[in-house]
Parts: sequence; structure tokens; C-alpha cells
Amino acid sequence: MVTSIESSEVKAGDALHAANGAEKKKVEVTRRGYAYDALGRPTSRTQAYPQQSVSRDDSFRYNDRSELTGATLGEAPYAYAYDNIGNRITAQEDVESVTYAANNLNQYTQIDTDGTAFVPEYDEDGNQTRVRTVTGIWKVRYNGQNRAIRYESEADSTHIITCVYDSQGRRVEKKEEKEGAAISHVRYVYRGYLQVAAYDLLAEGLPSLWQIIWDPTQEIATRPLAIRADGAYSTYGWDLTKNICETYAGATGSLMHRYAYSPYGLVSLEGDTSYQPLQWSSEVYDAELGLVYYNYRYYNPTDGRWMRRDPGDIRASLNLYFFLRNEPFSLIDSLGKCEGGGCSGECAEICVGAGRCEKRNGCCIMVPEFKTVG
Repeated sequence: MVTSIESSEVKAGDALHAANGAEKKKVEVTRRGYAYDALGRPTSRTQAYPQQSVSRDDSFRYNDRSELTGATLGEAPYAYAYDNIGNRITAQEDVESVTYAANNLNQYTQIDTDGTAFVPEYDEDGNQTRVRTVTGIWKVRYNGQNRAIRYESEADSTHIITCVYDSQGRRVEKKEEKEGAAISHVRYVYRGYLQVAAYDLLAEGLPSLWQIIWDPTQEIATRPLAIRADGAYSTYGWDLTKNICETYAGATGSLMHRYAYSPYGLVSLEGDTSYQPLQWSSEVYDAELGLVYYNYRYYNPTDGRWMRRDPGDIRASLNLYFFLRNEPFSLIDSLGKCEGGGCSGECAEICVGAGRCEKRNGCCIMVPEFKTVG
């Protein structure tokens, strides 16, 4: 029986997770180590899973604006070039080569992937109405508050996903249909902006799909500790910018899910194939859409961009679509409104809680030290 999961992220040294079992014996299950340059940007990372004899070395490169220009994740190469306002010009992601064209509103007007062109579309409010993700091309409709309420697959017009929001703008329902029949219909429950439970509206008795426990030591918690699904608990492991990297079985401490991400959040999974909602940035991953739901906006890891403009102060940033100022290994956004200076509350309440948080240009930066903030 697991009684605790320990976690630490240390600027100069290793980060590890350890399970403390019934015999009070610690077993190392995950280790992460980082190296940094003079500006505090991570330049290398080592990840290891001693129980599985698996390890990987990663490296990162930046330009003078601290934008990520290159990475090697294991053997996979990544490279990015940007214009002077942060729009991608080119991207090399593993074996895929992509070029981008943008207009004066910083909206991509054409994306060419290995010679295949995709043309995004936008409405008059700047919301992207035609979007390409890892699951295909979707036509998107928005309500008067610029919330995405309907996704229709371009390949299959009968494949439709609809979303319902409450008066606070939180997504409280998501329904997936094909050929007029409901595949899934989920109701979400929140504490503040944190999702704490989901219920199956198609099943008799409306059973719980999952319940999420968040770190109670933070006034505005953003670090998930555990999830209960199918009657069993599992605990979370995170990296430096609070991406979920592992889940561990609550009964034994054994590794269940192991997630790996591209620099901008495309996810791959090893181990248990069951759906687990919190992944990139500890936010909800919509597997059917290939999007990450950040409360105020949806993030598309395929393009490393938001689907709509920043809902915060428009004067605080000239580019209202780019993600974390193209610094995905240094910055944290908990609500999807960081770029325009819209981070709510103090950074100490927003960041992951395993480091010192500072604010720069409206974004919360986690200085990687093992120190409680708040």
C-alpha cells in the first residue's frame, strides 16, 4: 500500500519521485536532472526510470529572446525559427518539416507540412474556425463569449463534439456524437477553476468517471496529487513545468502511465493505455480533439499556438496567439491568459509550488529550486 509519493525539482541536481510502501521502504521510480545556462534556462535534462532500466538525455537551445530554437529529445531532433514578433516561420519536429505564413494580425494563413498545405480560417473576433490537430481537421463554432461550443470533423461531418459552459466560463459538459448517436457525454465539476470530478451522463446512475485531488497547500492549487478512477487511486509525477510525466498505482506504487512530450506538447504514451485527463501542463487533454483545455482557451500542440486571442489586456502583448512567448521550458500558464498580462493572483499562487515564482511580462516563471512558495 503506497502511503506517499515524494517529489522534488532541484536546480542543480536530480529530481526524483519515491514511493513509501507498507514496509516504510523507499523505492526510487523516477529521476530527472537538469543543467542550466547563465540566464537560468534549462540546457539539458536527463530522465530515468530505474525500475524499467529506461533513461533518456535531452538538450535545448535558445535565441537572444530566449525563444526555443532547437531541442534533441533522445534521438529526435527539433528546430524552430520565428519572425520578430514570435510567429513560427519554420519547424522541424522529428521527421516532419513545416513552414508557416502569417498575416498582420499574427494569424497563420497557410501551414505547409512536408509539401501538404493547410489553410487555417478565423472569424471576425480572431477565433480560429478551421484548425488542424493530430486527430484531423475540425470546423469550430464559438458563442458570444468566444468559447468554442461546436467542433465538426471535416473528414466526417457526422462526428461532432459540443461543449457547454457555465456563467463563469468553465466547460461543464462535453458531448461526442457520430451519425447522430452519442458516443460520450461528460459532466464536469469544479472547485474554482480546478476540475475535481467528471460524471458519465450516458450511464445509469450517472457514475463518476474520475475524481482529482489537488495540492491543498496552495491558495490557488495548480499541482494535481492523485486521481481516483474505476474505484482505485493513482498518484501523479510531474516535471519542472508541471507536465504530467507519470502516474503510479496507489496500491503498489508501480508505474502505470508514462508520458513523453514534444517541445510544444504533442504527447506520446507508454504503459497503461486507459485515458487519464491531466497531461501537458497538468491541464485537461481532449484526446478526441487533440487539444488541451486551459479554461480560458484551447491550446493546439500541433502548431504550438492558442486557437483564440488572449482574453487578457490586449495592450500587454503584440502577439496574442503565441504560447508562453515560445519559452515552453521556462514559463507556466495555468489559465490560458498569460500572454496578455492576465495571470490571476500572485505567481506564488499560480505556479507549481515546487520552486520560486517570479513574474516577467505577465508570465509566471518558475525558478527551479525545491522551496515552498506561498
